[in-house]
Amino acid sequence: MKPIKWALVLLSISAIAALFGAGWQRWRQSQGIDTEYWQAGEVIDGDTFTVQQGQTAETIRLCGIDAPESEQPLGTEAEALVRSLVEGEEVGIVPVERDRHGRQVAEVFVSGGGEEETFVQQELLMAGLAYVYPEYVEGCPNGESMRMAEAIAQENKVGVWSGNHQRPWEYRRAQRE
Repeated sequence: MKPIKWALVLLSISAIAALFGAGWQRWRQSQGIDTEYWQAGEVIDGDTFTVQQGQTAETIRLCGIDAPESEQPLGTEAEALVRSLVEGEEVGIVPVERDRHGRQVAEVFVSGGGEEETFVQQELLMAGLAYVYPEYVEGCPNGESMRMAEAIAQENKVGVWSGNHQRPWEYRRAQRE
């Protein structure tokens, strides 16, 4: 990649990182969006994990994205990234809806002990380890930000954008046929 192009990519990443940093919590509060805090548990795959709050447990499905299935190329990498972000952490959950499997679909943030938060969906998308899920991203409060993160990964040709990868929803459909 040419030096100018890299500079633009880094500038874009920096701008998005600033948006996704400490400002997320203030933005959610200003929009009247409630965040629930849970202890992260088992990572099931690249877009699903469990959380617990006292005796109550939930399965969380990340809103607006779809990561490769475990059997697909990059599926284990997506799962590993989610594990590195949430395992043993208190996570902020912004509930959106319940899916047909009864899972809580939500945006997820990890504080990491400081004021700056990490938006889990953004991290997966920018690493090229998930796709924006067109059918469901509209219901997510930060859908547009997710699209921007995916565009950066596409531009950098990382992860799923580095070759001819089958999208997870197409893979699941083919498995059912």
